Amino acid sequence: MAKKIIRGQGITKSERYLASLGDKVFLRLWSYPNTFIDKKQGNKGDGKELADLLVVFGDDVIIFSDKEIKWPEIEDLNLAWSRWFRRAVENSGKQVQGAYRWLSKFEDRVFIDKKCEERLPIDLPPLERRRVHGIVIALGATDAAKRFFDDKRGTFMAVPSIKGKAHTDKSLEDYNPFCIGDINPNGPYVHVFGPTALDLIFSELDTIADFIDYITKREAFFRSGKLGLASGEEDLIASFIQNGTEQSERLFIPADMPDDLSEHTILIPPGEYEGFIRLPEYQRKLEADRPSYIWDKLIEVFITHIIAGTSVEIMNIPPSAKIAERALRIMASENRLYRRFLGEAIEGALKKAEDEQAIRFARNLVPDGNDREQKVGYVFLILACPPDSELENGYDQYREHRRAMLEVYCYNLFDMRPDLESVVGIAVDASEKVTGRAGGSEDLIALGKPDWSKEEVEWFNEGKSKYDLKQQKSLVKRKVTGHEFPLEGAPFVSRQQRRAAERKAVKERNRRRNMK
Repeated sequence: MAKKIIRGQGITKSERYLASLGDKVFLRLWSYPNTFIDKKQGNKGDGKELADLLVVFGDDVIIFSDKEIKWPEIEDLNLAWSRWFRRAVENSGKQVQGAYRWLSKFEDRVFIDKKCEERLPIDLPPLERRRVHGIVIALGATDAAKRFFDDKRGTFMAVPSIKGKAHTDKSLEDYNPFCIGDINPNGPYVHVFGPTALDLIFSELDTIADFIDYITKREAFFRSGKLGLASGEEDLIASFIQNGTEQSERLFIPADMPDDLSEHTILIPPGEYEGFIRLPEYQRKLEADRPSYIWDKLIEVFITHIIAGTSVEIMNIPPSAKIAERALRIMASENRLYRRFLGEAIEGALKKAEDEQAIRFARNLVPDGNDREQKVGYVFLILACPPDSELENGYDQYREHRRAMLEVYCYNLFDMRPDLESVVGIAVDASEKVTGRAGGSEDLIALGKPDWSKEEVEWFNEGKSKYDLKQQKSLVKRKVTGHEFPLEGAPFVSRQQRRAAERKAVKERNRRRNMK
């Protein structure tokens, strides 16, 4: 059995809420509330808190600082804003910057417990590849912002020209209460979100891939000089999601913006988000996304075993978080759109295998050959466990047989698609309706592109013959392609038709925006 991972849960109410959101979007294997550093007084007592939430996912590290400060109930609005901002935003910003410096110097001295006995179970990426994102969650000013803007959400207005001390010095030209720009203009960028903004971001961008894409491009957009102001975070989100390209890349500025407008600063008006969520295509997107959560649940099944320490040894390979993390990180790197197609494929495979009473069923999931960015393939294997009377060494014998078969299937996919850089294999028991056996198990492996030796080629060919892969009619290719906003009444359209419809939709959105 693997070692159980004891994660923090958050100390204050707001920290616990942030931790729960982190578990939902970033998932528990990469999200660690209340991390600590072994900086103690005279080497005694507890460590010092590093971050309220630390997320480590591949090359990306996200540092969250959460602070709830009661709004000063005084008549002078400018004074109230300055006091609240210094305590809630500036102080949290300093914690983020301190954590950034510590991670740059002492990456091996990060712990998930106060006594600093349990090290962070996930390795930090090397400094040369590391992308660090700082996020301040500032609570306490929402009701005051609602009154000030006469707005039901009360999110901060985004004004990138406000920098550093201009947030609190009312004598400066850029000063405006409830408006936030760049709080750390001479250092790493730090995002500032209120609670409503955070809820909306995590709701609309609820995968780690989509979230990182948003904050990375948000930072670049804020520091590009192209954004004049955005009336609220919700309107920034709407602009980001709607301005997708034909390759499903999201942008804050339309990719087809005319050259005579591209040099001007952008103003994102109020009501952008409210109009967006009322669009029929938004509702169709929500419906189309339903199968994608099958993929989320599959990832969570494996993570649950890793966190609980209940993963078992297969083929003499001891289980560990670091070994399983690579395969799960590949799966979690898929955005909501790609998860939609992956979830549909998994759901279809399970149903077909059950309908056919299949003892073995395999499905390959590969990206469209025209998508140069996607280099990951998946093998989903369903294999029925034989009756106990046929297993000399019990259920473990079946697990080892299934994992060996899965490995050959994965290398077979490399053979079929040599352009792939990684293949993830997922294996599960057949349905109880097929085997009559309740319960089950799951296996997960991740393989990089092989550099075959003569012996390995022989092993692979023997495996293909042993498992009769050439005769597997259910071994089919699945292209991962589609459109984020399904077209009404036209579920099957050509690529040319889809692209034409997308261009028309973008032009219509821009026309409506210009009429406001």
